[in-house]
Amino acid sequence: MGNLAGTYRNQGRWKEAEELKVQVMETTKRVLGTEHPSTLTSMGNLAETYKAQGRDAEAISLLRECVRLQRWVLGRPCGTKMGTLMRGFFRFGGTRILGST
Repeated sequence: MGNLAGTYRNQGRWKEAEELKVQVMETTKRVLGTEHPSTLTSMGNLAETYKAQGRDAEAISLLRECVRLQRWVLGRPCGTKMGTLMRGFFRFGGTRILGST
């Protein structure tokens, strides 16, 4: 499902991409648990989709939760995608939103 969501995103089919990414996130939470790295990745992917649609408040809220969980589980935010997302938010004042890393 995640790959199909990525294909939809690449085609600009944001609503379909979002629907699949929500399903992926909910499924990984249910099957693997909220703190699992795959769940955290799916949360970051959904936040990225919200951001691309101009839904900054939703993206920031989800990313804030994702970063909080990553810090708790892994000791610090990690992973290429999360690093990229965080740098993007930091460029737009994200340090005030997310707190220091």
